[in-house]
Formats: sequence, C-alpha cells, structure tokens
Amino acid sequence: MLQLLKASTLSALIAMSQISIAAETKKPEGAGKQETFTVGITQIVEHPSLDEVRKGALDHLEKNGFKGKLEVEYLNAQGNMVTNSQIAKKLLGKRPDLIFAIGTPAAQAVVNKNRHTPVVFSPVSDPVGARLAKTWEKPGGIATGTSDKSPVLKQIQLIKELHPKTKKVAILYNPGESNSTSIVAQFKEACKQLDLIAEEGPVQNTAMVFTTASSVKADAIYVPTDNTVVSAIEAVIKAGVASQTPVFTAESESVAKGALASLAVNYYRLGEETGDMIANILNKKAKPSEMPVRFQKEFELHINPANAEKMGVTLSGDILKKAVVH
Repeated sequence: MLQLLKASTLSALIAMSQISIAAETKKPEGAGKQETFTVGITQIVEHPSLDEVRKGALDHLEKNGFKGKLEVEYLNAQGNMVTNSQIAKKLLGKRPDLIFAIGTPAAQAVVNKNRHTPVVFSPVSDPVGARLAKTWEKPGGIATGTSDKSPVLKQIQLIKELHPKTKKVAILYNPGESNSTSIVAQFKEACKQLDLIAEEGPVQNTAMVFTTASSVKADAIYVPTDNTVVSAIEAVIKAGVASQTPVFTAESESVAKGALASLAVNYYRLGEETGDMIANILNKKAKPSEMPVRFQKEFELHINPANAEKMGVTLSGDILKKAVVH
C-alpha cells in the first residue's frame, strides 16, 4: 500500500461539527532519494464502495511506478457537510500536487473553492449535472475523473425480472445530493417505460433511513448510489426483511450486507481507472481539462439468495448461474 502522511487532528473543526475525521498515517518509503508528489484525499463518508475506489486507485499507483513517491493525506468527513467543506479548505491551503476527491459532495467542495490544484474525482454519477465538468468528453476545468454512472433502466428491469409481482417501486435518496436527484429523474422515466409506479422516499440524514424505509408503501425498494442511504444500508435491509419488501441496490457491496440484488460497476476496478488518471496528471502526460470522464460499460449481477428468501423472493437456478452470489 502506498504510504500515507499523517493528517492533523483538526481539533477546532471537530469541536464545530462533533464529527471525528479519519486519518491514515505513514511516511513515504525512499523520501529524499527520488521525486515525491503530494496528494490530498478527501472522502465524503466511509462505506465499502467508496473505500474500494480509494484502495483500487492507491494499489494501481503503487504497482505503476509511484511506490515510495507519494505523500498522501487522507481525510474523511463521515457524512458531515460542514466537515466536508473544512476538509476542502484545509487540503487546498496546503497546495498539494493533486487532490483525489471521493464522492460527489467531496468533489464539489474542492472544485468550488479551487482555481489551481488539479482534482481527480470518483465515483461521481453525473459530473456534468454536479457542475464538475462541462462535458463528459472534455471537462474543460481543473477536474476530471471516473463515474459510477448507473444503468438505471436495466436495474429496474432486474426488479421486474426477479420479482414479477412488483407494481410500485420506492427509491430512497437524499435530495441534498446532486448525483441522487439526477438518478431520481432517470428512475421515474425507467418506471414509466416499464409500466411501474414510482414512489419517492427522501431522507435528509442517516437517522431517517430506517423510518423512511419502513414507511414506504411499495412492492420493492431501490437504493441508488446515494452516499447517505448506502452508508445506512443495514437499516434499509432490516426494514425490507421485516416487511418482506425486496431491496435492490445500484452498488454491489450492499448485496454482501444483505440487499437482494444489484447490477453494478466494479468499484475496485473503477478505482484502478482513477489511479491511472491520477498518474497521468502527476506525470504531466495530460491535463484534467482535456481528459474525458471515464465510466464502465460492463456491469456485474450480484445476488444474496439467503436474504431473497427472507424478503419473499424465490430465485431461479438460471439467475444464480450468471450472478456473483453472496
């Protein structure tokens, strides 16, 4: 693993937000013997998919010429927007060679306050809608990165395939996350195309997730790549099992935790793609403004048979043969 430079305590910030900030600490191997680069990492919240992106990126860099050449400061806002903004200010004040922003809110915070430091983001569902890039092909600013753009129509089709009795689908999301509001529009259109009724279950924070998941009146629950809801996915699964309402997600790590199924990107591989972009920028082979946003075109089917039964769904053997089974 690439070595991580110790992050300061941010005691004043913690006093303001009452949120602790995660930091990983080590010193770079071979410092002083070769050129080093400073990279600040800001992550909006800790959950498996975002963690896999970070791990994939750092592993790629270590395997491709950057072992011992990076000084990395990693800070996690743990879902707190005040902390997120303060982290952006702190990292930008240090003028690193590059900032790696994990999650849409983290990317928005560093891009909105920044005019000079290159930013690579991941995973951002809609970088254009989030105003992080002018276009997918030519971002045109200081930021570029990778997207976990969801195949929403295919994901809703999966719900109909695995649970044919479904007439109404509820989507749980935080209206404060721009990536989620973009997906809601796609979700509604997909439901319309598939002759399904779409129901919205908005939440403002993780504390609301269980109550909202328990109160929606739908035949299935769909969880998009929403940082707030995914970080509390156990609450959604608990509600789904209690009411025998199947829970489908847009990312695979939640299936390992008990969601019924997902058609999703591979977040570790997405992180590797992100690491490749970071390497090209640090090596001055490309500028963020000219690097197209990358996204995956192949998706993996993940299924949790044990919880499918608990949610009242019987799976066929043919489905299980083509899925990653948890």
